[in-house]
Amino acid sequence: MLSVWQRFDTNWYLAIAERGYGTLIGDVHFPPLYPILIRFVGGLINQNWLAALLVSNLALLVALRMLYQFVAESFGNAVARRTSALLLIFPTAFFFFSGYSESLFLLWTVLALRSLQRRVWLWAGFWIFCAILTRLQGVALLVPLGYALWQARPFDQKVARGFALLLPAFAVALYLFIRAVVGSASVIPLTESDLHARLAPPWENYWYAIQTLVSGKFIVADVLNWFVTTWCIVVLLIGWHKLPPLWRLYAVTSLIVLTMRYVETQPLNSMSRYVLTIFPIFVLLGIWSENVWLQRAMVYLSLVFALYLC
Repeated sequence: MLSVWQRFDTNWYLAIAERGYGTLIGDVHFPPLYPILIRFVGGLINQNWLAALLVSNLALLVALRMLYQFVAESFGNAVARRTSALLLIFPTAFFFFSGYSESLFLLWTVLALRSLQRRVWLWAGFWIFCAILTRLQGVALLVPLGYALWQARPFDQKVARGFALLLPAFAVALYLFIRAVVGSASVIPLTESDLHARLAPPWENYWYAIQTLVSGKFIVADVLNWFVTTWCIVVLLIGWHKLPPLWRLYAVTSLIVLTMRYVETQPLNSMSRYVLTIFPIFVLLGIWSENVWLQRAMVYLSLVFALYLC
C-alpha cells in the first residue's frame, strides 16, 4: 500500500540517505538536508522509507500551522483557513504527503519570511540556510533577505544582520563543496548533463513549452506544466498589489529561478509540483475565494484534477 508513493525523486533521496553521494550519477543535484533527516529518523525506527514519509508529513503539519498564523497576521483567520484548504486540495498537493522535500521546503520558507518580516535576522538567516540545503529553489529567498536588510533602518543589530547574510552564503558554499568532492562535472550547477538540464533564461524555457505544444508532440504533463506556469504568472499580475513586498519578491524570484532550469526532455519540467511552495499564490486564491461562486469553482476544479492526477 505504501509502495505507490516510492517513485522518482523519492528513490534519489533514499539512495543518498542510505549510501551518501556519488553512488548514483546525478545524485548531487539533490541537496543534503532532507536525506540527512531521513537517515536520522530512519536510524530511530530502522526504516528509511517510512522515515521519509514521517519527515514529510510532520513537516507539512508544522508548515500548515505556521502558514495559518503567518497569513492570519496579515489577512485574518478566514483568509488563512481558505489559503490552507486550497493549498491542500491543489491537484499536485499529493507531493506534500510523499517522500519529497516540498513539505520541508514550505516550512523553511514560511519561517524565513516570517522572521524577515519581524526583523529577527539571525533566525531568518538560519531558515534560509535550511531552505537552500533542502531545495536549490531556496536561493530565491536571498532577494527578500536583501530587500528586508536594505529597508530596515537604522542599521542596528549588525552582528545579527551579518549572520543573516553569512548563513545562507555558507549553505551555498557547503552545497558547492559537496559537488566538488563528489566530482561533479559542473561544480556550479549551470549544467546537469546527466539529467539533460541546464540554466537558461526563463523566456527560453517558456517558448520551448509553447513550441512543444504547437508541434503536437507533447504529453499531458507538458500541458499541465505550461498551464500551471501561465496561471501563476496571471495570478501574481492580477493580485500583485494585495501582497506584502517580501511575499511579492519571494513569489516572483521563485518563478524566475524555477523556470530557469531548462530540461531538454520536458519543457517547464515539474512546474506543476514546484509551485506548491510559492504560498503567496495560494494566499491570493484565499482572498479571492471570499466570493462563494469563485470558491466553489476553485474547490470543484481542484478536486476533479487532483483525482485525475492521483
